[in-house]
Amino acid sequence: MKQKIIQALAYPRRLMRGSVELQNCSHSGHFSQSDGECGDCYYGLECAWLFSNDENVSVEEKPLEALREALEHCHGYVDARTTEWGHDNTRCDCDACCWLRNADDLISRWR
Repeated sequence: MKQKIIQALAYPRRLMRGSVELQNCSHSGHFSQSDGECGDCYYGLECAWLFSNDENVSVEEKPLEALREALEHCHGYVDARTTEWGHDNTRCDCDACCWLRNADDLISRWR
């Protein structure tokens, strides 16, 4: 289960990374909790999540519960994006909608 969740985090990681605009970021996308600029940034939530769940962070060592929380956070993020794009995620075959359906299956396994 843990490995499946780690694999599932790859798509939302790419999606978040692709949506963050870094040209005005004084940290080059490296979130800093101590900098109020990061807290006020439009991309603060994405950067904070990436800072904690990037592939450079040892996600393998994270407890299963932390990975589940990361997956649920991503589910909400991807769901919001597909809604913003006007997709019907029950029928659409784009990467985001397919990922949502797969994430739904993973999440339902531990509930």
